Amino acid sequence: SAERGGLKSPERLRVIRAFQDWAEAQPEIDRAFGMPDFIEEMHWGFHAEKPEYRTLPDDERLISQYLLIYDGDDIYDFVDRDFQHSMVALNLNVHRANEIASVLDRARDWLQQNAGDELEWEIAGAGRLFADMEELLVTGQTWSLLGALVLVFLLMLLLFRSVAAAALCMIPNMSPILLVFIIMGAAGIWLDMATAMIASVAVGIAVDDTIHVFHGFRHRLDRGIDATVALARTYREAGRAVVVTTIILSAQFLILVFSDFVPTRNFGMLTTVGLVAALVFDLMLLPALLMIFYGNNSPVAHWIGRLRGGSPDRIAEQTLGIEDVGFDRDLWTAERKIALVREILAGRADAGSAARDHALPEDEVRRWVRYAERGIDEALGAAPESSRRDPEKVRALARAYKRLQDENRELKAKQSRS
Repeated sequence: SAERGGLKSPERLRVIRAFQDWAEAQPEIDRAFGMPDFIEEMHWGFHAEKPEYRTLPDDERLISQYLLIYDGDDIYDFVDRDFQHSMVALNLNVHRANEIASVLDRARDWLQQNAGDELEWEIAGAGRLFADMEELLVTGQTWSLLGALVLVFLLMLLLFRSVAAAALCMIPNMSPILLVFIIMGAAGIWLDMATAMIASVAVGIAVDDTIHVFHGFRHRLDRGIDATVALARTYREAGRAVVVTTIILSAQFLILVFSDFVPTRNFGMLTTVGLVAALVFDLMLLPALLMIFYGNNSPVAHWIGRLRGGSPDRIAEQTLGIEDVGFDRDLWTAERKIALVREILAGRADAGSAARDHALPEDEVRRWVRYAERGIDEALGAAPESSRRDPEKVRALARAYKRLQDENRELKAKQSRS
């Protein structure tokens, strides 16, 4: 109340009593206790405890007399001695921050509609503190996550020097977060102080796995290795480390599932789901995306090549270091080039005769052979330059090259069957 003794007014006490009645009708509130309860109790006691007198009196002077003769101090836990400031205590049967916030929002709406100008009010207490703290934390974590994703994109852009590559890597990085949020929505798990941190953990592991895979793939692709073979070798090298890391971290977080504290249990379960999802997306979704954008026969790769001014086979040609020299490149796919180079390296043909037989520039055919030999040397551990002058060594390299192409065809066959 704005004036001293203002809470002795029957009208103001009825507003407080009405708020208590509304509060006790809410399923989340067990009891609402305040100053009107003391006055109703005294009014009932002074009238021989008749049930019809368990109500607030209409006379302000009678209320003042009741307060004057009341000899207990417990009433002053709910009102000050000037009877200007009072408190209504709500006993809630819910403990989650979002449920407490829902009750307080409804209480705020009721007071705005019914308190009028006679009473000034404010919602306070541990419940509001907890709800506000959780809201601030969740909001802060959400903005931090968005900022982290933007920062990750910029760092990947700086690392790979390609907007397309950075955007491509963000897909498997964001997919585990999306999956975790979908599971939370389906299971009715609210975003709270514990679950707000799950996304940060999941995106951190997903980024680590993605960089391992994409960097290895891109490195081999730049060295002239076929996209399918480059992907297989990348997973042969980095796949084990990625899987072991995920298993160790998942085992650690799974321990939290046995906690009796629900937020801790949810955190452990959902974090494990996020880690496993990050691994699955990096082992299954990322390879599909890489082959769509970098595969030799990918329509997307051909379309990108056209945008860059290249021919439909431009992306595959770049892996062999072949430059446009004016002949019909559409007829010379990566498989035909590989077959021709293998014939030359195996000694069944020479570059000059092969160029004449196929109406190709001899310099270009020799360039293919040089790039193919370089790719074989890298696969065998950087063979010395002298080995290229030795016919036996060259034939050995050719056999190794053929094995690589056989692996490539087997991988493609498995992919087509799956």
